[in-house]
Amino acid sequence: MSIRKYIEIVESTLTDINQVAAQLEFLPTRKKALKYSYVENGQQGKMPPMSYTKLTQDEIVVTHTADGKETQKPGKAGDIMMSGPSKENYVIDAAKFSKLYQQAGNGIVIPEQGPRLVSPYNGPAVTFTAPWGESMVLKPGDYLVKDGDAGYYRIAKHEYEQTYNPPGN
Repeated sequence: MSIRKYIEIVESTLTDINQVAAQLEFLPTRKKALKYSYVENGQQGKMPPMSYTKLTQDEIVVTHTADGKETQKPGKAGDIMMSGPSKENYVIDAAKFSKLYQQAGNGIVIPEQGPRLVSPYNGPAVTFTAPWGESMVLKPGDYLVKDGDAGYYRIAKHEYEQTYNPPGN
């Protein structure tokens, strides 16, 4: 199968996440005030849980949660790569990092504690386009987060329960 045909098949199976979200009830929640420690020259897949590093070169960061591949996102030199509780790596644009994480001293950062809108999801698995333009799968038991006007992204059930408070709290 040609790569073009494969891309056409994948694009045709993408779900309009706005239609899915319209059927859900979103409630406010906050991230837990967990501490993330800085790791000098951290490498994808090799960082300890609850850590972060600054990317030294452009690279595609692939996010693997406890239940498999979630998504991927291109990171640029200077962007921040996080390692969550399941050692899942994800990229935060350098310009957004200080808005999403607060410095606590000694290289420790804590997630910003503003409310977020989230909904548990119990429908069939769907694939959709995340705000950063890559495909992402939403599975039963996961949580769908409304990212302001940018769109929606998924947080796997296991990682959500480790890093967020229950919806409505």
